[in-house]
Amino acid sequence: MRADVHPFCYEFASALLANLLRTSVAYLERNPKLAKDILTVVLNLLKEKVSTSVLWHLLLGLSHLAQHKDRLATAFEETYFSDKVADFQEQY
Repeated sequence: MRADVHPFCYEFASALLANLLRTSVAYLERNPKLAKDILTVVLNLLKEKVSTSVLWHLLLGLSHLAQHKDRLATAFEETYFSDKVADFQEQY
């Protein structure tokens, strides 16, 4: 994370992202490349040193998408979602 960006910006952005993911499942279903790209970025962010609230928002967004795993199956498979979440759980 960049030191020149105020922590509130990351918290606000991650909360906004979580809300967008919660309301965008149908759109992501129609745009599988975008779904894959978003999953890739969010899963990679789990490896970064982020504040607890940012981490919470990232996990909340991923959790919501995981509830619709059947609708976004290709993106989940191509990003190795289950493996990366398992790695995160082991490291955290």
